[in-house]
Amino acid sequence: MYTYAVNRGNHNIRVTDYAVDAKQIGTIYPNEVCLLYDGEQYYLTKFLASDGKIKDGSLHTDPNHLEIEYLGDHPYSKEVIDGQEYLIYKMRRTMTVYRGDRSRWGSVAGGMYVATEVPCCGDTRSDWMQVNYVKSTAGNWIKVEGKGYGHGFVDTGFGSASGYNSWAIQGNF
Repeated sequence: MYTYAVNRGNHNIRVTDYAVDAKQIGTIYPNEVCLLYDGEQYYLTKFLASDGKIKDGSLHTDPNHLEIEYLGDHPYSKEVIDGQEYLIYKMRRTMTVYRGDRSRWGSVAGGMYVATEVPCCGDTRSDWMQVNYVKSTAGNWIKVEGKGYGHGFVDTGFGSASGYNSWAIQGNF
């Protein structure tokens, strides 16, 4: 599972081709969002490359030594909804919400919140974060479900912007 993370250090992080370690294919800059998947010998990442496409690569250094912090460790807040604790993230702008089957569910307004168990991406859309609830402008939590799924996804904007302050999800950094 890939989870969202942010380079909180002051250094650029070199991203290499996971098949050819020496070949640099990109850079994760300070305060830039990426996705991490722990591997046995290296750490797989998804990042927004300079050509505007989300690409796969690897970090051959433990992210714990690179000042990369997982978004799940820095939610905007935590809240118990229907008896379960969720990580809460604030939306910087209005974004589309999708059901688990990728059909459109609705949207979440800028300034409102989404709730998730784990801030991970979908299997086919790295720019969508899994969510369980959306907070309406009336202040009610609404379950995102349907078509046989008990969760959905919110577009994070990661497909077009990877700077922490420019993507749609706001945690507590």
